[in-house]
Amino acid sequence: MTIFNSRGFDTIIGKGTLFQGQIAIAPNSTTVIDGEAQSTSIMGMHVDGKVSAKTTLRVSGRLVPSAGPAEVDVPNALQINVQNVIITGYVECDTITVEGTLAIQSGATLKAKKILYRNYVSEKGAIVLGNLCHLDHVSEGEQV
Repeated sequence: MTIFNSRGFDTIIGKGTLFQGQIAIAPNSTTVIDGEAQSTSIMGMHVDGKVSAKTTLRVSGRLVPSAGPAEVDVPNALQINVQNVIITGYVECDTITVEGTLAIQSGATLKAKKILYRNYVSEKGAIVLGNLCHLDHVSEGEQV
């Protein structure tokens, strides 16, 4: 069994569905994007000032900024901040912050200006474009 195996979910954006808007992932829940989501922010809800340890975002479809997928550094670019992320599809964002595990499967694409992670798993054939930085090496207020 790998981290990419599907387990249960609490919210799903199904194949053939286009979602536009902000997404807040409740503590202890998993959100799955099988369709396409266009958003400016995806945030795991906070518990005691930290992102809930059990928020997970799984993307097998497309997740892109609501301003359009052509430019990552547009002013309203997508910000992602959750505990765990599993990407088997396509994600394009400005900043992705993952306090737990960032996992990217073979054939998946992550395109981001800043990729901040605690644990990182990538299969051969995964495409990652952006500035990777381990969270233990980023100090408060530091520019990455």
